[in-house]
Amino acid sequence: MTRIDAGFGYPLGFVATSATTVGSVSANATEHHLRSLAALAVVVCAISLVTRARAGLGTATVAWALHSGFVLGRSGEIVFTDEAGIAAMVLACAGVSGILKPAAQRCVRWWKGESGRKTWGFAQVWPSPGH
Repeated sequence: MTRIDAGFGYPLGFVATSATTVGSVSANATEHHLRSLAALAVVVCAISLVTRARAGLGTATVAWALHSGFVLGRSGEIVFTDEAGIAAMVLACAGVSGILKPAAQRCVRWWKGESGRKTWGFAQVWPSPGH
């Protein structure tokens, strides 16, 4: 699957997290912060899986700022509470999922011997799992 370039992926993530935050606030997520965080984590994970790493991590940063400012803070000012710190860790993990997916796919291909690795001379860069 071709990944979306960061030049388009980051604005896509910005729009998606903004829409999710507006929807969460209008659905009264300000009283149930975990619901908003879960919705944002799903959006960040989805964006990071289809875009490049920079766009995924940028989307996680914007999602945290929106969650901290409009769900936890309610006035648009970013708050630095324990709950905001937990939200930052959850969203960062969701953003990193886009980095881990290609690495996991490469490991699976390597294990199956289907990696199509480059060779220099007669030596492979990585040994096959059967050797």
